Amino acid sequence: MAQEIELKFIVAQDGVDALRQHLNALEAKHTPAGQLLNIYYETADNWLRRHDMGLRIRGDQGAMK
Repeated sequence: MAQEIELKFIVAQDGVDALRQHLNALEAKHTPAGQLLNIYYETADNWLRRHDMGLRIRGDQGAMK
């Protein structure tokens, strides 16, 4: 499985169209749809959530990453 890095951004409403156009202009490689397994973890005292973090283990074709 390839390494996945997920980034999340907050975009001002007036920049959404420009961002969409920019992303659509980039070269992209299509990969067929597949089924993933996601397991999310949290501490008993919700430490991760309180610190705006999350921990997820993702599985794809039997490999957990």
